[in-house]
Amino acid sequence: AKAAQSVSELENMKNENKKKIAELQAQIADAQKQYDRIEEDESAKEEYRDALNEKIYLQNQNIEYVSGQIEQIDAEIAENLKQINELEGEISSTQLETDKNMELFRQRLRASYMSGNESISAVFAGSADFYDVLAKFEIVSKMAEHDDKLIKELKELISQLKKSNEELKKKQEELS
Repeated sequence: AKAAQSVSELENMKNENKKKIAELQAQIADAQKQYDRIEEDESAKEEYRDALNEKIYLQNQNIEYVSGQIEQIDAEIAENLKQINELEGEISSTQLETDKNMELFRQRLRASYMSGNESISAVFAGSADFYDVLAKFEIVSKMAEHDDKLIKELKELISQLKKSNEELKKKQEELS
């Protein structure tokens, strides 16, 4: 009886141990699941960190590119400002020369008006001899050449002034 009781106790112990083993195996399975989740989280964190590092790298490249663009634009602005200053200097000197030539032309017109602007026939009629006619004709011819030259210079200066002003406006628009 004692042996039967021992066998039955051993059977009970065996059954309890099986239950304990089953519980432990369930706990091990839960622990494994928890471990797998933690490992997946770690893996996801690593992927996220790698993605962030990639974004940081790309942003740094963008910053370098934009910095290069800014430097290039700054250089272009400096060049445009230099060209604008040069054009303004050219315009000022051309304007001064134009004003000077306009004043000369005004004086010439005034002198011509005051002298009565004699016609060629009056020059011939008022001459004493052929040499006097040639001399007066030469003077009238030189004055006409000078006037033509002065008018051409004025036209060129005015044209150059307009062109420089247009170029200045263009450069200022580029600068803007």
